Amino acid sequence: MWAWMLVGSKRWWGWFVGRMCCRRIRVSGFLRRWRGCGAEDAGVGCGFGWFGIRVVVFRRHAMRTRSGVRTMVLFMVLVGLGLPTIGCSSTGIAIREKLGTPKREQLVDRVDETRDAQESAKEQFASTLDELKSLSGYDGGELESAYKRLNSQLERAKSRAERVSDKIVAVDRVANALFNEWEDELDEYATESLRNASARQLDQTRQRFGDVLYSMRKAEGKMGPVLDAFNDQVLFLKHNLNARAIASLDSTLGELEGEIASLIADMEASIDEANAFIDEMSGERQ
Repeated sequence: MWAWMLVGSKRWWGWFVGRMCCRRIRVSGFLRRWRGCGAEDAGVGCGFGWFGIRVVVFRRHAMRTRSGVRTMVLFMVLVGLGLPTIGCSSTGIAIREKLGTPKREQLVDRVDETRDAQESAKEQFASTLDELKSLSGYDGGELESAYKRLNSQLERAKSRAERVSDKIVAVDRVANALFNEWEDELDEYATESLRNASARQLDQTRQRFGDVLYSMRKAEGKMGPVLDAFNDQVLFLKHNLNARAIASLDSTLGELEGEIASLIADMEASIDEANAFIDEMSGERQ
């Protein structure tokens, strides 16, 4: 069917584009509920009903805009690649590979993105702590404003922590796709020595990535408790906007500082692991 759609008559394509542009098509978004499945992982998002790809369709006037044209072109490319039948967890990986980015390179890119997300989260956790510490010994002024600033910092910390988690899910997905494909292709070797060499390299790369993923997960696991502690402080301040509340915050600040210091240390260790992995993988490609 897909082949027929690709090579079908101009009349069919004219009818199809007309239908797509003359009315808005509302499609199911059931796959958007999948964790870690978004525009980033699926290439254009998820939820095109039974096919598992979300395509935003504009009315006729949108076709005159660049975004409208890009949307239609992207849809046709996806159809041409035969990707609508691929599940959400692998769609983005398959798209990038079809367009010339091998899984190995995708893995390096994902590790790089995760490292950057960790760096951003680390800085935000430190900023949130600084905002909390600025309330220490607060001797007057508008506590409502102080609460709003602290709450704003907390929300940013939550957002960046969630981004880190999403990136870790994505990097693990690409790694699994790469290693599974690599292992399957070992059987295609006719030369035993080359097959054994490739198998050893696979084991080494898989083990090396395991160390990177472990350090990422370790740092990720500490973000939740720190966010909970931050949230408790903010909630307490929200309902007790007075000097007594500030004094109570001061009494727990030391413990929170220790937790954040431990988190930042683990995040820095994870960032270092990611940098080393990126350098190793990039060196092997040269």
